[in-house]
Amino acid sequence: MQCLFPRCSIRAIILIAMLALTVRANPPAGDPDQGLQNTLLVQRALEQARLQLFEKGDSRKAVEILEEHLPRINGNATYLKLLRDAYRSYIKDLLLVRQGGAARKYLERLSILDRSAVDDPSLKIAGAADKVQPARAATVRAKIDDDPFDPVHRLASSTTSEEATSGEQARQYLSRAETEFAQRRYSQAKSLYEMAHRTDQRVTSDSRQRWGYCKLNHVVEQLKQPELPTTSLTSLQQEVRLAMEMSPGLTDTGKWLLREIDRRGRTAGDAALAGNGKMAIRHLGRNAQGWQVSETARFRILHNQNAELVEKVAAIAERTADDMQRKWFGNDAAAWNPKCDLVLHATASDYTRLTGVAGHSPGHSRMEIDTGGRVVGRRMDLRCDMPTMLEAVLPHETTHVVLAGQFGRHHVPRWADEGMAVLSEPRDKVEQHRRNLVKNQRELFPVRDLMNLQEYPQPRRITAFYAQSVVLVDYLCQQRGPQVFAAFLRDGLDHGYEAALQKHYGYRGFNDLQTLWDQQLRAEIERAGAVAARQ
Repeated sequence: MQCLFPRCSIRAIILIAMLALTVRANPPAGDPDQGLQNTLLVQRALEQARLQLFEKGDSRKAVEILEEHLPRINGNATYLKLLRDAYRSYIKDLLLVRQGGAARKYLERLSILDRSAVDDPSLKIAGAADKVQPARAATVRAKIDDDPFDPVHRLASSTTSEEATSGEQARQYLSRAETEFAQRRYSQAKSLYEMAHRTDQRVTSDSRQRWGYCKLNHVVEQLKQPELPTTSLTSLQQEVRLAMEMSPGLTDTGKWLLREIDRRGRTAGDAALAGNGKMAIRHLGRNAQGWQVSETARFRILHNQNAELVEKVAAIAERTADDMQRKWFGNDAAAWNPKCDLVLHATASDYTRLTGVAGHSPGHSRMEIDTGGRVVGRRMDLRCDMPTMLEAVLPHETTHVVLAGQFGRHHVPRWADEGMAVLSEPRDKVEQHRRNLVKNQRELFPVRDLMNLQEYPQPRRITAFYAQSVVLVDYLCQQRGPQVFAAFLRDGLDHGYEAALQKHYGYRGFNDLQTLWDQQLRAEIERAGAVAARQ
């Protein structure tokens, strides 16, 4: 194996020597009292480090305590194992706040105790690829949630960020928003107003009344749903209050909607939240990097939010993990090791600053899988300023996390990964994809090409890709059920899709499926036409 650090620092060399001496030394033969004192100090250090690492979530403090007493441990295997765990946790915390230099220093120390650390993709430091060739090729599966409803994809063919200033882009979005509003397509107008505002806040100053109306229309449409999750009520309240701030003329309607939301919360939400309250969650306080840390069975939540929101996030994430595991695989979800890091960013700017992902993304997930199909890292980054974070973005990303590692050595294909994840979202979101399918017919893929896509398509086709993926997954699930679809997917990855289509659906191959897909597309077109005629 090639050395990860061909030029060790002086401090690392001293640490290597210290560790070598402690591991190989004989028990102290001198003063018995000194030996007893060393033993007591080591036991106390173990107790304090465990408290910091597992109860308070302060990995930095745990490392400091353990390193301080290294000369006394005399090869104590328990002590060294806890030190390895503390190093791993501290490295991940440092990477979370993008302190690559400090993370490299502690990875250097961890590699002395555990040589496999150099191959652990969950400890990978950006920029280190040229310094190490891992013994096994671990693949990182990253999913960035490129919003298919983002109007930027419809403008991609006519303008790019290099060709237009942010102000020009914002005016394009605003112009389209005004057109959509005039045609009473308020949902589309709302998205375009938001895009214009995110691009350049100045351009929406004269459109606040119309934008506020679109927000209230969105709330009304959500409240029409018979199965609206109670967890979405908080975000709807926020939308109403923002609309009232934008336009005083909407105050009376806004107050009425707030009363309706409150009534929903009292009659249905209280029972749901009480049930969620039975879920075990521990609030561990603030760690050394400034994050509040809360933990559930499967998630380590890093945040600076109020406890009520964090507990809602925890409940939804845990419930979604259980529901998706049962839906697609017919069994209960086991505990995850390691737990999934779930990072809640207060704003789009915070999200971009810490992840490097563009602020128009509502959130993303990242799974790291080794060549044997074992998940060695899970992480979700979500924006708390997204109105749909609780009811749509969080279930979507949690579904990606559940699916990771379920298909042996294979990664979940992009089309299936997105189709299955979107089906965890509210019904109105799925319906938006169905409408997009009809609007973007020219950008659709032959089913053979869609299933064999290795990565996301170019931006101009992303909306069609999402729509086609959702409707195709839903169509196949309706034929034989979600668990048969998951079995088809696994066999398709192992033995080819055509053989799997024959085995699980009785189709002779892609030609049969393409014929049925074309029929499904015609049915969707007719359905869309009937809906438009009724409006």
